[in-house]
Amino acid sequence: MRLFKAVKHLFKHYKFIMPTFLIGTVLFYGLTHFLPFLGTVLILPIHVGIAYVMLKASANKNNQVRLHVLEGFKKGVYGSNVGYLFLRQIAYLFPLFIGGFLFAFFRGFLSSFSLPYSVSVLNLVIFIIPSMVLSLMLSMVPYLLADYRFDQTKRSPIKASFYLMKGNYIKLLLIRAFFIPWLILQSTTVIYTLITYYERFIGETGLPLSYMPLIYLALPLVFFIFLPWYHMMHAELYVKNRHKLSNIPK
Repeated sequence: MRLFKAVKHLFKHYKFIMPTFLIGTVLFYGLTHFLPFLGTVLILPIHVGIAYVMLKASANKNNQVRLHVLEGFKKGVYGSNVGYLFLRQIAYLFPLFIGGFLFAFFRGFLSSFSLPYSVSVLNLVIFIIPSMVLSLMLSMVPYLLADYRFDQTKRSPIKASFYLMKGNYIKLLLIRAFFIPWLILQSTTVIYTLITYYERFIGETGLPLSYMPLIYLALPLVFFIFLPWYHMMHAELYVKNRHKLSNIPK
């Protein structure tokens, strides 16, 4: 199974992967916390560096330990990397924005408009589905940008990702389903940690200390094993289907 092949490659090249992965992840979370919109957009190419080390490891090559965090920031590709990664995020988040807006509009802004809660939830679910589909279709974009054999000046990585993912939606959906609990745990623990230390920094009462052991247990598991394993699974899927790039119509 590719789950075991991916974790095998992960630990075989662990020293090569983790410096870039950890520094890139910490920088991304930190800068997006302090610079919520502009910061997020400008540092999106960090994902290219992470994708690069994952691709190298999934190809099972002997790699020297060095940082590749700035791989996507190189002159000549930085602007296009930001553009493509930003379009990718906007594309799959847009249906959620629409669903959320409609939910808020009918539930809050029109106080005289009665809408059953079940209908509102159904509305959100309807918009989640296209968002999930677009997320699957665009999942290969960072790996295409990290692959030097792919010329983004001649072919769009957006279009190429659509092409590579044909016939692979169920595979990637099952992969993501396997990692869902850990992705949720990552989100909740990171948010909780930021809130807790922010409240302590400004001198107010922090959140209950009873949750701290969960953070100290969960964060190492998530960031040292499951998140890099999750990215490696995407890299494995890309490497397996890379041969299709030669057949993409121009």
